[in-house]
Amino acid sequence: LVAFIADGAVESAGYPCYHRNDVSAIAEAILVEKFIRTELSVIVLAGGKSHRMGRDKADLPYGESTFLEHQIAKGRALGMEDVLVSGYRGERCSAKVVEDVHIERGPLGGLAATLPQIENERCLVLSVDMPQLPLSVLRKLIAHSMGSACAATILRHGTKFEPLVGVYHRNAAAAAEQLLT
Repeated sequence: LVAFIADGAVESAGYPCYHRNDVSAIAEAILVEKFIRTELSVIVLAGGKSHRMGRDKADLPYGESTFLEHQIAKGRALGMEDVLVSGYRGERCSAKVVEDVHIERGPLGGLAATLPQIENERCLVLSVDMPQLPLSVLRKLIAHSMGSACAATILRHGTKFEPLVGVYHRNAAAAAEQLLT
């Protein structure tokens, strides 16, 4: 399910709803969906030490699942098939885990390790500890990144930037590697 198209208001449960006569908005939504399904991979950054938590954040329960599996499911719900997880040290992961090349170098080390391994030129990057981030926000972020020549389009709310949620180009791996070395 991607969206609702109707003559009037529809209870959409977090999915966009378009009036059937709003052809340009429907066309834009179709383009975004095609872009998501064919041009994006997803990386979940799960390599933190979780000192304050006392245990790995990725394995914390969230609903019927864990933080990690919830974020993986979010990428798959958007339509992305290429899913990579950076730095996860647990035992229960339904996606490919990529070990950090630069040990204990934080999220930048995770990006440097995973970006070269994505199947597509761009990827949605999600931090494992933001499970309540709605799909609608991610769709808007992805739509904003379409056609951009920038190495990254990151989430911003108000004046605060969230660089661990964004759409990154594979070429950003070189910049990450340079910063790490």
